[in-house]
Amino acid sequence: FTSFGYFQRQSDDIKTLKGVVRALKPGGLFLIDIIHGDFIRKNFRPRNWAKLEDGSYHLEDAKFHKDGICNTWTVIRKGKAQNRSFFSRLYTRKTISAALKRSGLTPLKFWGTFTGAKLTNKTNRLLALAKKI
Repeated sequence: FTSFGYFQRQSDDIKTLKGVVRALKPGGLFLIDIIHGDFIRKNFRPRNWAKLEDGSYHLEDAKFHKDGICNTWTVIRKGKAQNRSFFSRLYTRKTISAALKRSGLTPLKFWGTFTGAKLTNKTNRLLALAKKI
């Protein structure tokens, strides 16, 4: 799904990126894959049901909250419901660039898919390649 942007405070995202910078050698490269905020805003659905392969059901209930989305996922399996809630920050090319720069990285390239397609508001992934300054 994504591995970054779950903290409620963006300052915690920046701390995480600064940790990446500390781990990189000078000139080291960092590739990040996150959900594309522009795509989510354009295609937002507050509720979504899906039947899973094992016969259980998955409900996603999402609400916009400042610069991200608050999600509650409910899985109904064998008559029992389990809920998990989380926040996901909606980064765009502009906002992830600013976060990378603020952390000591130079953004180099952006893609919208793992196959290297151009980043557009029609691609649901945002892949960014950055270099340690």
